[in-house]
Amino acid sequence: MAAPPLVFEQMVPYLKETNEFSAAQNLKFAIFAGASLKRETGDWLQKHNINIRNAYGTTEMSAGMFANLDPRCKNWYSLRPIWNDRSGQSYFIFEDTDEGYKHLYLRSDSPTLALNVSNREGGGYNSNDLFLEDSEYPGYFNYVGRRDDTLVMENGEKTNPVPMENAIRQSTIVKQVAVLGHARQCTAALIEIDMDYAMSYGPEEIISLVYEAVEDANKECPSHSTILPQMVKILPFNKTLPSTDKGTVIRKKAEAMYADLVEKMYKDFLEGPVYNSSSDSSSWSAKQTESFLVKSIADVLHMPEFAFNDHERSVFDLGLNSLTAIQLRNAIAKQFKNVPQNFLFQNSTISSMRQALLSDSQVGAAELAEMRYQQAQELAKSYLERANKDFSVAKNDYEAEKKEKVVLLTGATGSLGSFMLRDLLKDATVKK
Repeated sequence: MAAPPLVFEQMVPYLKETNEFSAAQNLKFAIFAGASLKRETGDWLQKHNINIRNAYGTTEMSAGMFANLDPRCKNWYSLRPIWNDRSGQSYFIFEDTDEGYKHLYLRSDSPTLALNVSNREGGGYNSNDLFLEDSEYPGYFNYVGRRDDTLVMENGEKTNPVPMENAIRQSTIVKQVAVLGHARQCTAALIEIDMDYAMSYGPEEIISLVYEAVEDANKECPSHSTILPQMVKILPFNKTLPSTDKGTVIRKKAEAMYADLVEKMYKDFLEGPVYNSSSDSSSWSAKQTESFLVKSIADVLHMPEFAFNDHERSVFDLGLNSLTAIQLRNAIAKQFKNVPQNFLFQNSTISSMRQALLSDSQVGAAELAEMRYQQAQELAKSYLERANKDFSVAKNDYEAEKKEKVVLLTGATGSLGSFMLRDLLKDATVKK
């Protein structure tokens, strides 16, 4: 099985709840790639005899590095190249950088190098990916980030922090900013205040101005890169962010300097708030609960409340995504006890949320999976019945004499495209 790290992250709560490991344990390899997997997640999977292993590859270079695939080896995370020439020398070369990292490039004579992608003088391909050699496992390397500042999120999406930082720095109240998010579920921002301007404002005004600057940056970035208010941290006035002589923030150094602060910020947001015992939601009626849900959803999505009059419609159809789902779940968890992390994915309509919140117990993962399976079966059955009734059997009348075909194929450098190209070249009916 090969999947993005996020799939394995989401698998763990299900396995813990059901205590059913047989299907996952039967996998010869559970391969992840495209982003980093949390160490605690990988360790937990391996502890429960699931052979989780890291892999690395690109369209231009092919899959070229893997972790030790032996299930008995505890090194499931760091990588080593697998392609060597006849003399035993690797086609994957690590070169030193000024920052102390290793930059990976592929030799020009590598059989896995795609055509017409060379970007190095003399041939070869710069990956722009940075690594550090694993001190515990010499010859193995850990991915640390991109040389071109790109943040690779936990779900594999990519964020360019530079334009976001530039937009936030347009505010006179902001002296320096570091946008973080590599191997995380969402982005975050560390803000250094410009004291020359801050002396003219009160604390609430400073916070408001910073949030306005962040909102301006959010308008120009993809939805998966959005910085939520909970993920903005204004540093104490006596703290600074490391910068180059040109004024560019040194992002990796900034994250290392404030590692504890950053970890706490992510933990508080992703795990959610502590239930407010003073709230009186236990006595709420169905109408009160639905009103609270409508207001909370409207606040998170920045939409008017009347947009959510249909309580049977999935909130994901109305614009909720995995990032804002965390934000909404946290708002609900402040008022109600025992709201699981995947609550909104189990209950995606206002009606189902209300029913779950007012019931004595949440539906278990196994029971919910069976319910969803039966619903999908019924839906598929109804579609097939309608198709048999509404659509006649298609008939194709081909000319007796076959004509030569001209085919336009795009994306031929990818794995699927390359095989399609091979088959088209072998097809005698294809002219060009």
